[in-house]
Amino acid sequence: GVAWLLRAQEIDGSWAHEAAQFRNGQTALALYTLVKSGLDKGHPAVVRGMTFLRAQAPERTYSAGFQMMLLEVLGGRDELRDMKAVEELLLAWQERGFGYPLRTIDLSNTQVGALGLAAAGRKGLAVDLGDWEEIAEFTLACHNDNGGFAYRPDEVSTGSMTAAGIATAKLCRDALGARDRKYKKLIEELDGAMAAGSAWLAARFRTDENPSPKEAPGTRWKYYYLYGVERAGAFLGTTHFGARDWYRAGARRLLSEHKPEGSWASAYGEDQPN
Repeated sequence: GVAWLLRAQEIDGSWAHEAAQFRNGQTALALYTLVKSGLDKGHPAVVRGMTFLRAQAPERTYSAGFQMMLLEVLGGRDELRDMKAVEELLLAWQERGFGYPLRTIDLSNTQVGALGLAAAGRKGLAVDLGDWEEIAEFTLACHNDNGGFAYRPDEVSTGSMTAAGIATAKLCRDALGARDRKYKKLIEELDGAMAAGSAWLAARFRTDENPSPKEAPGTRWKYYYLYGVERAGAFLGTTHFGARDWYRAGARRLLSEHKPEGSWASAYGEDQPN
């Protein structure tokens, strides 16, 4: 997988998937993946990629959130300076949750925005409790009576959004619960939503597709769903959803679908993000 990503890098240091819409997004995600997979931070691919990222600021939530996660794992003084600038963009775009700037907010963008702000917090950058409160309230607004979470309020529950809801709720809970008792009621609501979401996942857990009544067969967002399950399981510190060992089941699925050339591809040609 690492070798495949290195071969896919463009001459200017970027990765090309959705580059016109999401400048910095795929490049930040690819570099994050490479560094987390053991590539040296001084590797020429990382240096070239960072040069590309620093040439222009991200323009959308997905790009900014993944860039924040990358900057956290790189961890140097220059990266901390860059994080401050990207954090300012994220906070300027926030409207309760996150969306594509100037468009309606949704839980998917909100998850990535929250992951970016959490990275900032771990590096000592300030995130106002009021911002976390607003993210928590929007996340709860996407929580349905059946226990699952939806892309937007009053839409249907899906696996990818339920995993995203659990993970985002946990980030909010940790931020609010550690610093201020006045959020006790909100924290109780977050705890209840996480428990209900976990039960929804346990009842519908699968690895061959994203559990969803809207998609048939629901394969486009399968890898995004599996990533969300990993985030939710890791943040909760649980090894199982119901009787299913989520990591073992997910790893078996990923290994079985790994292409000989090194990538994971979808029927939609989205091999770089996957």
